[in-house]
Amino acid sequence: MGYVERQPSAGLRPVMSTEQGKYRSVRASPTKLRGVSRYVTTVTVVWGLCIAQATALLPTSPRVSALVEAGVKTLETIPFDGGQYDRMLGSKCLVGLALHKAGKKNSPRIKEAIQACAERAGEVSRDNFTYSQCLAVIFLSEVAPKTEKATIQQYLNMFTKRQLPHGGWGYVGEQVGDTSQTQYVALAMWQAHRAGVSLDDDQVKGLMSWLNKTQAPDGGWGYHGVVPDGGKREAQAGVTPTLTAAAMASLMIGADLHGLLNAGSMSVAAGTGNGGELPPSLRFSKDRVSSAKPLSPSGVDWKEVTKSFELGEQWMNEAPFNSAGAFPFYYLYALERYHSFNELRSGESELEPEWYEQGVDYLEGSQIKPGQWNNGCGAPADTAFAVLFLMRATQKSLQGGIGEGALVSGRGLPKNLSSATLKRGQVVVEMDVVGVADFLSMMEKGEADRLDALAADPSALLVGKLSSADAARLSQVLRAGEPNQRLVAARALGSLGDLDFAPVLMYGLTDPDPRVALASRDGLRAIARRPRGFGMPDEFNDDQRYAELEQWKRWYLTLRPEAVIDLGR
Repeated sequence: MGYVERQPSAGLRPVMSTEQGKYRSVRASPTKLRGVSRYVTTVTVVWGLCIAQATALLPTSPRVSALVEAGVKTLETIPFDGGQYDRMLGSKCLVGLALHKAGKKNSPRIKEAIQACAERAGEVSRDNFTYSQCLAVIFLSEVAPKTEKATIQQYLNMFTKRQLPHGGWGYVGEQVGDTSQTQYVALAMWQAHRAGVSLDDDQVKGLMSWLNKTQAPDGGWGYHGVVPDGGKREAQAGVTPTLTAAAMASLMIGADLHGLLNAGSMSVAAGTGNGGELPPSLRFSKDRVSSAKPLSPSGVDWKEVTKSFELGEQWMNEAPFNSAGAFPFYYLYALERYHSFNELRSGESELEPEWYEQGVDYLEGSQIKPGQWNNGCGAPADTAFAVLFLMRATQKSLQGGIGEGALVSGRGLPKNLSSATLKRGQVVVEMDVVGVADFLSMMEKGEADRLDALAADPSALLVGKLSSADAARLSQVLRAGEPNQRLVAARALGSLGDLDFAPVLMYGLTDPDPRVALASRDGLRAIARRPRGFGMPDEFNDDQRYAELEQWKRWYLTLRPEAVIDLGR
């Protein structure tokens, strides 16, 4: 699709001065949850309701929600009649993907992109690069993994057969590997694997080997990766934050496909690598999002992978935010992917990530009109990249599926069968995205079918700017509502990312309905930016539940030491 950096980006400029520090430095005011002390406003919290303005800039923050809403409105109508990139299948797939992630599952643009994938397979198979082919796999695996499985396999075959002998991908007729194209192959493989499509084990291992070998000694990656003759890393041309973020995310995807992306401090649970035991920074992860069977870890030099992770993370920590480079919105999409996978790998993340705030600031100021961006990849693709970044789309994919097994049960058939489908033996009503006010209105009107459908589909609830009154009502519902009402309230409060709602979610952790307890657990994880929380599994017992609760209490009191937590159960 041409989303490439063909030449080194010259004149990269940080958005902060030297006095302010470098990218991801810890500022005086924001919170970082691990290893860094923070300034805390002394607050006494007696159990009940404490509603305050959230300080963290999150995908649900009003500033961000306004940008996403404007971007989604643009994507619904923007024509694909601009430059070369606009007319490519990949642009349609990106637009469809962004709309799907934004909850617009019934958008005509999504149906249009699915149809285009079916109709243009022959044309796209002749492309001399892989972007449209990979984006078709990424899109279809996300929006229609079952009904379009054959088409996913068709597009997967198009680019996997073109893997170069060294393990990377590049342009047809060229033998040099291309980091930009290879990253989309990695992401497409990961999405296909999650959709239940089988992968060639050797192809994934070859991709990882090429990434390991083409990393520069300082930890960065360039555009055309040069494979060294010996075993040592060699200098690479055109090293940029965009390509380093892309390569790091791809290498972490490779580890996850093998079931080995996890917190660096964890010990080895099982498995062997290239003739020996896995290093301590890699183990089989029990928290993988995909239910697909992981690939065999043998045949990969896991010690070298670990070294690549360490060097690459150090490089990214020291790199400036790169909005001045080529293809800035493509860069933001890669940057969010890198940070999301790295949070999962390390088990740590910042409450107020500086890179995200910088990205939001840049996007806010770079619109060519409200909700539209265009700088390098065409307006449809660049606007989709912007919306995917703002929503933290990769993080949503990684967090999806945890504790979301609730389906309609116990109420018989819904009255509105025209919007119902059968899922896992249950009749489920499909519905458009609704807001918190709509949810509260459903409760008042006793619309049981719609409440059941909302409980069964977490993505159907859009939580934007929340009034104090609505937040108070949600907290009351979580404490005293019906089971499905409590479930939706827990999801809504958890999605806000606001520390003020941690106590009510701790209360929800003690709920007799396991679905509500899991939703409350996931909300606490989101607030704390701890993807694994304190280890409470999906299939938990009361000992694990209350051990988790005590850990969350201690965590909360480190941030608000004068708080009083009385759960009242």
